[in-house]
Amino acid sequence: MYIPDAVLPYTRRISWCAFLATLIIASYWFIINNGSLGWYYHIDADVYYEGGKAFLLGKPLYTQRFSVNGFSLPFTYPPLAAMLFAPMAITNTVVSAMALTAVSIILLWWVAVQMLRATGTDSPKLLALWLMPILLLFEPVRQTLSFGQINIMLMALVIADTIAPRPSWARPFQGALIGLAAAIKLTPAVFVLFFLFRCQWKACAATIVSFLFYTTIAAVIRWEDSYLYWTSTISDPNRIGGLIYSGNQSLRGMLVRLIGADTAQSVWLPLAALIGLIIALAMWRMRTHAPELVVLNSLVALLCSPVSWSHHWVWLVPLTIVAASYCWWWAAIVGFISLASTHWLLSPARNAATAWHSWQHIVGNSYVLLSFLVLAVAIVWPPVRSHTRLSTSQVHRI
Repeated sequence: MYIPDAVLPYTRRISWCAFLATLIIASYWFIINNGSLGWYYHIDADVYYEGGKAFLLGKPLYTQRFSVNGFSLPFTYPPLAAMLFAPMAITNTVVSAMALTAVSIILLWWVAVQMLRATGTDSPKLLALWLMPILLLFEPVRQTLSFGQINIMLMALVIADTIAPRPSWARPFQGALIGLAAAIKLTPAVFVLFFLFRCQWKACAATIVSFLFYTTIAAVIRWEDSYLYWTSTISDPNRIGGLIYSGNQSLRGMLVRLIGADTAQSVWLPLAALIGLIIALAMWRMRTHAPELVVLNSLVALLCSPVSWSHHWVWLVPLTIVAASYCWWWAAIVGFISLASTHWLLSPARNAATAWHSWQHIVGNSYVLLSFLVLAVAIVWPPVRSHTRLSTSQVHRI
């Protein structure tokens, strides 16, 4: 990754400025977590709080809805998630949301460090600090923090299992963290493909065993909720929200907005299968490049799931870093789209997308179209990164 030589003498100043900017932006998210700024309210964190509270009190998780900030919302995660959310109920909704925010911001920096290290940067901690003010403004990150979502935490579990260095004692357990993430929220299960394409059969087995282990623990403690979740709740379409909203940046969401729900229903699965094959081709081509492979793997869940809310796209952070290791212009394109959040420039009202013009479909499906571009580049571009990178010998100590 290239850092201009002219910048190197100013590393201390840049680092302090980046740190202060990060604190200012982070403080904003802590301030809005008191719920006083209208739409920017930790509504998902409150659902986690209520789910954890219901788990502690022995109340049902899936046959009731929870009253949250004037809304009646269901708990949509597996029972293990409610068990892990239970400590939140010891505090209150504001404190628990602030804790989620703090942990998410720290883990965002950690994810950036691991991706920078894996793509060849010699000073990943320093550069990750420089990037934090920008990364915190990425729309998926903003949405994750404002809703009080756990997307960054789940991403960190995946990165820890695939990209981060592992001590020798932990290597036999590679895959266990992805299994845990899948037991908390099912979609991370797709990252078993990372190990399949790298022929890491033990890690594949560890992922499956870990998922079954944690799911079994939840089933032993809360059998009725577990049975209900895995037999009916998981397939209930009424619990995931409207497909047509511009915030749903999935292949199916784009099709519903483009050709209508009825037609989209008939063509979505074949097109999703085709996209899956294209992703598989790109992953096979990048199978020896772990950072590229894990980013491409994320597109399986983001594109092929019926619903991928824009806050699920926190994987644009690793994508931007991988793009920067090849070409700064590529990173600029990904970063601009992540910052601009053009799909929110259009009316988010239900069925508004049915009246979109052609240019609005381009603007309103920005993440999906960006992922198509990424797949095209991954298939045709030589997987050779820039050899110019930031060296620790060139950087002043902070």
